Amino acid sequence: DRKIVKTIADLARNFDLKVVAEGVEDIESYHLVMDLGCHTAQGYLLSKPLKPKHLEQWVREDDWYRPESVSPDTS
Repeated sequence: DRKIVKTIADLARNFDLKVVAEGVEDIESYHLVMDLGCHTAQGYLLSKPLKPKHLEQWVREDDWYRPESVSPDTS
């Protein structure tokens, strides 16, 4: 699985694309996909699936969970 993630991330980088790792459920997996070259992640680690009407409220809350090392990719 690591080789697949790394290969996809490298391929995307060669085409100036961003890679989102889906299905990240724990901090160890988050760090792994970031180390393998993914730009960001989504999954239960960050939030359960939300209905659109709840998304705005979730984003505005001060206590929503974000791993300490997660920061928006501004490049």
